[in-house]
Amino acid sequence: MGGLPGKIRCQYQCLPPKHRLRPQKTLMTFRQLLLIGYSLSTLLACADTIELTDGRKIAGTITGYANMTFEAVSDKGQALKLPAATVKHIVFGDRVAPSRLETRTGNLDAKLVEYVQSTFLCESRDGKPQIVKSVLVNRILLARETQPDEATATGKTFTLPGAISHGEAVPLETLLTPGKVTVVFFFGSLGQQGVQCQLVNAHLDNVVSKQSNIAIRKVDIGEWESEVAAQYKVTAIPRLDIYDSTGKLFQTILGHRPGDLTAALKKVR
Repeated sequence: MGGLPGKIRCQYQCLPPKHRLRPQKTLMTFRQLLLIGYSLSTLLACADTIELTDGRKIAGTITGYANMTFEAVSDKGQALKLPAATVKHIVFGDRVAPSRLETRTGNLDAKLVEYVQSTFLCESRDGKPQIVKSVLVNRILLARETQPDEATATGKTFTLPGAISHGEAVPLETLLTPGKVTVVFFFGSLGQQGVQCQLVNAHLDNVVSKQSNIAIRKVDIGEWESEVAAQYKVTAIPRLDIYDSTGKLFQTILGHRPGDLTAALKKVR
């Protein structure tokens, strides 16, 4: 499995139990509660614990990591960009790494647990901590979950008003609005990604929908193996495909990234 540096291993083993990975049964129950609750406060109840180097603590959800910068959504719905140099410690919520995701210690089927001393730690299924390469962290944050989603299996799912498809194939020409910029929003009620989908939907309804030159099309993929997911090669949600007024794909945005969406909509014509 590969060993951790002594200092990091000691810090991990000394973490209070509440900072360690909960048993799968508890995680599934927690995920189910998240999907049942639709308010923003409920959605962010699963917030990661973020501690900055200046001593401040932020309740929020880490949505991405790239270029030595964390992207997050605070418990108040504010989009944040946190340089890694300003982040001391993060205890992650329910984050599942895809099977066979390569790390420096080999194949990994694990959960992203914490960020400490500029190092990302995962916990394998047998409870052993492992280091995961920082370049793979964003894939973990955006990856679909490898475990069956209990809420979906029991029928406790959600959809959004105005969804054009619920898993069925849909021609691109029926999604585009001639003469307007079109934002195609692929979403689903699939575990942690379902939480981010509801955050993206709130931003689209409250901000983007007020711009008269932009059309929003919402597509419920239903499940990963659905016709529409295969048709548009959807492997992660939420996903926003932005088309210009001529129908050409301008940009694709993965995850809840309101800043990136705002910047793209200012450029696209």
